Amino acid sequence: MPRPRYPPISSSVRWDHLFPVERHRIVNLMIERIDLVHAGELQGIKVKWRELGWDTLIGEFAPAGIGAELVEIEG
Repeated sequence: MPRPRYPPISSSVRWDHLFPVERHRIVNLMIERIDLVHAGELQGIKVKWRELGWDTLIGEFAPAGIGAELVEIEG
């Protein structure tokens, strides 16, 4: 199944400028599940993304969304 492609969010929105509560909300919005993977010599994580979460986040940065207002304030 092909992965959906979404436009990048403005580079002026920086993760390290967000409050911890907002970081938590974004992660929960976008990620459904994370599994630790260990198969022989390979180790890593498997991420199950929430497709609706991406749409919600992108919608917040639409010209009339709260994210767009925050970008304007920072700029």
